[in-house]
Amino acid sequence: MDTKHCSKCDSEKPLEEFHRNKGAHDGRTNWCKPCACAHVRTARRANLEHYRTYDRERAQRPERKAADVVATRRKRAKNRLRYKAHWTVANEIRNGRLRRGGCEVCGESPTDAHHDDYKKPLEVRWLCRTHHCEHHTGALAKARED
Repeated sequence: MDTKHCSKCDSEKPLEEFHRNKGAHDGRTNWCKPCACAHVRTARRANLEHYRTYDRERAQRPERKAADVVATRRKRAKNRLRYKAHWTVANEIRNGRLRRGGCEVCGESPTDAHHDDYKKPLEVRWLCRTHHCEHHTGALAKARED
């Protein structure tokens, strides 16, 4: 059986379009991924304060904190140069030897320090959050095209 019927949108789709569910007889959910995701988004929007409270409380659980520490250490070990560059910029800003500038695209503040080369930690470009995200999204899209 390579396909399954979605009981929400009433269409036949490949099995890969359904989330895994060990409890189901065929190992997949009854709703396809797009229908399930739309349902979750709608439910979360309808009861946003409840979910925000739940998320905050969940993040304070000891096992979640421990997992976060492990993930952070793994990420820093994998990207030592990047972490060191961020740390260096933060220290220089704190000590007053480096000042944040306005966004080089729009002039807005506050800004993020963007490194074109992590080997040169104090050579940064100041970008607002919007333009910083756009820069990385554009760079990622360009890298995928190559």
